[in-house]
Amino acid sequence: MGEKGINLESMNHVSLETAKRMKELGFNQDAHDGFVWAFVGRGEDAKWVVGLEDAGENQNFYGVRIVAPTVDEIMEKLPSKATLEKSGDRCFYAQTPSIAWDGKVYETPVEALAHLWCKLRENGIILDI
Repeated sequence: MGEKGINLESMNHVSLETAKRMKELGFNQDAHDGFVWAFVGRGEDAKWVVGLEDAGENQNFYGVRIVAPTVDEIMEKLPSKATLEKSGDRCFYAQTPSIAWDGKVYETPVEALAHLWCKLRENGIILDI
């Protein structure tokens, strides 16, 4: 945990819900060497966990994994005019000239950028994924 109870590790990658949405919209799930959400365990012990794809402990994903992109990975996919803005103490939003800010703010930069990527993809602005 960082200052004021902020979980700094969660700031590095998107939430499970956002990762699922990005996967549905076509975010590349191949050739990934970073964070992934993985379904591990069996029976009552089964759960979603996040970890690094190349970490030895995550080799038993049972084939169920979803890429959890980082800020850098998402920025690579966004138009060059995309901006990340801070509003308040821990609130972020992202926009481009073609997609204006919708008033929603997110607790982490990665979530703000991920939601912008989703909006751009849904509106056909990002075609090459």
